[in-house]
Amino acid sequence: MEHMALQAQMNPHFIFNCLNSIQQYIFSQDILTANKYLSGFSRLIRETLQHSSKPLITIGQEVSYLSTYLTLEKLRFKDKMEFSIDVDPTINQHTVYIPPMVIQPYAENSMRHGLRHKTSGKGLITIAIRKTDDGLTITVEDNGIGRSEAARYKTIEHIEYQSRG
Repeated sequence: MEHMALQAQMNPHFIFNCLNSIQQYIFSQDILTANKYLSGFSRLIRETLQHSSKPLITIGQEVSYLSTYLTLEKLRFKDKMEFSIDVDPTINQHTVYIPPMVIQPYAENSMRHGLRHKTSGKGLITIAIRKTDDGLTITVEDNGIGRSEAARYKTIEHIEYQSRG
């Protein structure tokens, strides 16, 4: 039950940031981008609600969810980041199942701790899903500021919410 409760939670800070971004696009009369952002946000909310009621989803569904999430983050950060999701071609994305929202918290941590304070160059998040003898290996990497630098920022910033990731 605790696992299901955690899956059903979407970071309130992320929701606030999305709504704030949509509001800024409306204020600046960038209706096309506001509509694009709102469409992606509504899709993400719908997928979150659908997936949180299931114990397992397909790799394909998780990849779609991650793509939607990271596309919104890319819009929010004004294209200062890129992402790539690479699934081993030997994995059938429609028949291999994993718990829902198991990868997203790591991608969110890459954004929040790795890329947010990056000042030079474009940020990159790479997600790789590989088949191994024991099952699957999922790797989330970023080219952000690194753990020691992120820890330094963490000690001087106000914590707005308790992360569930």
